[in-house]
Amino acid sequence: MIQRIQTVWLLVASLLSLLLFYFNIVTINYASTGSEINQSFTLLGFGVQGYLLAALAAVLVVLPLVAIFMFRNRKKQSLMTILAMVLNFGFVAFSIMSIDSFTTNHKPAVTGSSYGLAAFVPLVSEIFLFMAWRGIRKDEKLVRSTDRLR
Repeated sequence: MIQRIQTVWLLVASLLSLLLFYFNIVTINYASTGSEINQSFTLLGFGVQGYLLAALAAVLVVLPLVAIFMFRNRKKQSLMTILAMVLNFGFVAFSIMSIDSFTTNHKPAVTGSSYGLAAFVPLVSEIFLFMAWRGIRKDEKLVRSTDRLR
């Protein structure tokens, strides 16, 4: 389990997803009475949508860890990794929608916004999930080729 490279990639993807809880997703600039206010938002800063984002981020932390321990069943491990990749894209899309709807609802006061570090973490995590999926697929091909030799 540990000696396989996809275990390392899945662990890194899980740890990167854990960073979503600690860094800001977006910083929004407000103009109020002549002064400008900067407010940074983490996952839980968007109200109900924030709770959904936090739940999805928790799934993105747990799913690669579960996939690590499915090393005996490579098909399920591959499916779990693909599911994590799809949910990762869903997280990015849902967070962009949440930020956009938040800034649209507060449009007169919002003067600008900038994405934080946590906004780019899922994209890096996606790369590691893809590399893990390639490693799982490579292992499956190796096992099939050795089965043909028997």
